Amino acid sequence: MVYSPQLKKAIGAVKDSLAHAGLGLQSRLFASHGRHNPAPDAPLVLVACSGGRDSLALAYVARIVCASWGIRCGAAIIDHQLQADSGQVADQTAEQCRKLGLAPVVVRKVQVKDPHGQGMEAAARQTRYQALTDLARHEGSRCLLLAHTFTDQAETVALGLLRHPDLRALAGIPARTEKDSVLILRPFLKAISRQDTEAICRAAGLAWWDDPANGEASLGPLPGDYPLRSRIRQDFFPALNAFAGSDMVKVWAGATQRNQEDFDYLESQADTAFQACCQPVKQAELAKLADLPELEELTGQTELSEQAKLPELAELPGAGAGAVARLVDYPSYHRALRTRILYRLLERSGSPIKENFILQADAFLVGPRRSGLLPGPGGEGRRLTLVKARRQKAPSDIYAYLSKVSQS
Repeated sequence: MVYSPQLKKAIGAVKDSLAHAGLGLQSRLFASHGRHNPAPDAPLVLVACSGGRDSLALAYVARIVCASWGIRCGAAIIDHQLQADSGQVADQTAEQCRKLGLAPVVVRKVQVKDPHGQGMEAAARQTRYQALTDLARHEGSRCLLLAHTFTDQAETVALGLLRHPDLRALAGIPARTEKDSVLILRPFLKAISRQDTEAICRAAGLAWWDDPANGEASLGPLPGDYPLRSRIRQDFFPALNAFAGSDMVKVWAGATQRNQEDFDYLESQADTAFQACCQPVKQAELAKLADLPELEELTGQTELSEQAKLPELAELPGAGAGAVARLVDYPSYHRALRTRILYRLLERSGSPIKENFILQADAFLVGPRRSGLLPGPGGEGRRLTLVKARRQKAPSDIYAYLSKVSQS
């Protein structure tokens, strides 16, 4: 085996990713030269493999690393059945993975549905992730490896900026996440490009599959019915590189780690602020609230199902009220944290997340008005109402109230 610069870099990336996940050398035996087989009960790592150049390169590299460390390495292949030859592609991918020495190699067929109108591309991605995490749990895998590359990272930033130009978009894809108790690692994300994975596949004699939806065979701009990511790859970045006179894939992808750290820190501060700010109103306090004109009608409402309550808001047994919480010192928080507190309230109430409502609600809660109600958007039969209640000469108190929405 010839260890090309691309292969050496990819091996290092996979080793770093597994080591940070606590999956290192399993025994001193594997530090010695020679061929060694992992123990039957050794940790298992699953590679999500589509048959494309990126995932085949990851399967090839992961097998090398796992074999040298005494870790079992398998493959998970999802057949979306969205194209006529999808079953053949899945079978060929599985056969290549078996020839590389991966075991187990599992193929799962799925039906992609789009009941919420999010688009087939998004629906397929959601279905794929669910199937992959289900397989990982079923096989007892310690982690799932995905083959997102440095190139994918830049494309994801571009996608995010087109849809929601905020810090989350600039952060791109995290190198490590967890879904349904399954650890997901993306070893190639920080340093391995699509050109690298293609070079690895060519050197290893691996025949990859090109998804026609990627539009890589096109000689000109892609039509508008191609997936947005494909058009970003084929049309947007070449034009942006020519305009800027530099490799913008490298520039945009290279900034994501710092942006991700900033985003993670801000989100952790928002979690802490939410727990401190959103305090349940206890039974003993309810009588006092009934004296406030703004809350009198709300606290007299009845019937709130168990499913409708916010986990953070205490039930008020016997009071005939819904779930009520006081937002302690809300105006004292920075606006970046205040809006995230409101985001979490909406998320936990089951109400739609609407940016314009969050901004409107924040302006209402910190504005000059000392009393009033602001009903929030309803969702799944629930409504979150924000209340500013005046107490004579004292500052306004702020409450969040979750109630049923009439279905009439």
